[in-house]
Amino acid sequence: LAGPDFPAARTAVDLAVAPELPLYVEAVTVEGPVVYAPDIEGALAALESPEPADRAAAARLLGFAATVAPAPGEPNLSDALLGMLDDPEPIVAYAAAEALGRRGNPAVAADLLVALEHPTEAVRTGAALSLGYLRTEAAVPDLRAMLVNGSAAEAVAAAEALGRIGSPEAIDALLVPMADQSLTPRRHAAMS
Repeated sequence: LAGPDFPAARTAVDLAVAPELPLYVEAVTVEGPVVYAPDIEGALAALESPEPADRAAAARLLGFAATVAPAPGEPNLSDALLGMLDDPEPIVAYAAAEALGRRGNPAVAADLLVALEHPTEAVRTGAALSLGYLRTEAAVPDLRAMLVNGSAAEAVAAAEALGRIGSPEAIDALLVPMADQSLTPRRHAAMS
């Protein structure tokens, strides 16, 4: 967390989103509670940074920004994040994929379903988590396949997403592989 008085700060004792504001973060500091407005324009500019950590941090911030439709002439944050899925740095691509789901915009679900086939594991994992945040029922078959056939990280993300979706089909997708005795104990642990 950073703000005007603490430009290098990275953590806070307590964070809360103020519901009356698009995205204000309250931090409890030694001087008392402080509220910072996000710098959306700065975050959009940071998506072009040569530093992967800056691009990833910007994507995470945009993921928590208000989900209201942009006014004419304002940037579409979801479009900006979709463009980051092909970032060469996995940490950035993952942050962008996960941020898309955190925005709560179901219009990106089709793009996230396509991202489940991305060549980078980080993008596939972030897309799976986002589909869970969005409770996208259409993702259940792909998430079931990821749960059984994906890497351990993909299996964990798919299991979490299926749990968030919570439909009977999603629960079945979680339970059926658990009964498969041919799976290794490690795979069972990843799915639980």
